[in-house]
Amino acid sequence: MMDQVKGLLIGGPLGLVLLEVVYLLLRIAPDTWWLWVAGVLLLFTVLLANLAPVLLMPIFNKFIPLGEQYADLEARLLRLAERARTRVRSVYTFDMSRRTTAANAALTGLGNTRRIILADTMVENYTADEIETVLAHELGHQVHKDSWWGY
Repeated sequence: MMDQVKGLLIGGPLGLVLLEVVYLLLRIAPDTWWLWVAGVLLLFTVLLANLAPVLLMPIFNKFIPLGEQYADLEARLLRLAERARTRVRSVYTFDMSRRTTAANAALTGLGNTRRIILADTMVENYTADEIETVLAHELGHQVHKDSWWGY
């Protein structure tokens, strides 16, 4: 429930600001407002994708570097990302176990905030080969540019 409250406290003001920008653009450019809104939304999306891993996601989960205990796994995952021609800054684990026993992994961020994130449930309950397979799937989305198509 706290995550929903946090999401509302963050998403509400952001949504209202974006809505005000849309109304402003409707007033100042009634013929081309839709083009300006598209540009603003594109800029907002890129900015949010870049900042979310360092500003927003830590509000909902605790992220810690994978650490020395899993140095071999981290090296394997970074090599896999390199083979996929995807620049990744680091590998983190997050506290998914406080909500569920499910496991997950993702590639998140843009540029200097690009990182691999692994659920603690995955790190604790899966082999390095299994984790690498899951990450290979996630990197496949990146390589094939699936996010542009909404996959």
